[in-house]
Parts: sequence; C-alpha cells; structure tokens
Amino acid sequence: MHGPEQFQSEGLAQSLTYFLDTPASRDPFLAANRELKTYKRMLENNLHIMINSGQSIEDCVAYGAEHMPFQTRNEIAHSLASKSNKPQFRCYEDVYGPGAVFFKKMAQQADPRQKQVILNRIYNEWLSAGELAAFSEAVLKPSQGAQAPRP
Repeated sequence: MHGPEQFQSEGLAQSLTYFLDTPASRDPFLAANRELKTYKRMLENNLHIMINSGQSIEDCVAYGAEHMPFQTRNEIAHSLASKSNKPQFRCYEDVYGPGAVFFKKMAQQADPRQKQVILNRIYNEWLSAGELAAFSEAVLKPSQGAQAPRP
C-alpha cells in the first residue's frame, strides 16, 4: 500500500548518491544508469496515471513505446496490466521517479552543510510532500539575515 511517506523514503533512496561524495557518486557509468532509471520511472508514473484515468491500453502502450524504445510493446502492456489491477497495491512503485527528481534537485542546490541538515531531518522525521517542499525552501533559500536550520 502507498502511504504519504513513500515519496520521502523512495525518493531519498533513489537519489541518495546526490547527497554523498563517494567514488560511486562520481562514476559516469553509474550516473548514466541512475538517470536512465529515473527517466523510466517518471514515464512509468505517467503510464500509471494514464491507465487509471481511463486512457485506453492501446494509447498507453503507444505512449510508452514512443518514449521507451528500449522496452517492447509486450513489456509495456504487461506493466500496464499490473498498474491497472488493484492500483492501490502498485502505486508505491510509481512515486520513485517523482521522488528522485525532487531530492536530486534539492541535493544539487545544497551545499555540504545544507545536505547534512536535509539528511538529518529526513532520516528522523516523516514529512509530507508539501512539508518537504516547505522544508527545502527554508533550508535552501533562508530569508535575508536568517541562518539555515542547524543539523
């Protein structure tokens, strides 16, 4: 089942390397793999919304085939069948992409101290997507004269 914390936990899990300075986070092949997975997950999120909003399977397969040439039409159709059969049990998978994009943007804007503040709070407190957005803004764009929250 999907819960509001899935955006935070899955998004951070998919983007943690953007917060860390390790050899793996700087490897160009791993970076390409990570970006391709995020792209695919964003498209799968779109397909989840499309199929569960009444779009035909044919239209969804055509959209998937146009944007994911590395997958066959049968693979896309199989994925759609899974997404449309009890979608409440599958939608947690489709938050990976949007969550990863949100946290990637946050990490790319943060300096090392801000990254520490972000990780400390996120590992210690569940925040809704709206609370995460407000927290991100507060940490990354503190008001003039104010300091960013301490870890």
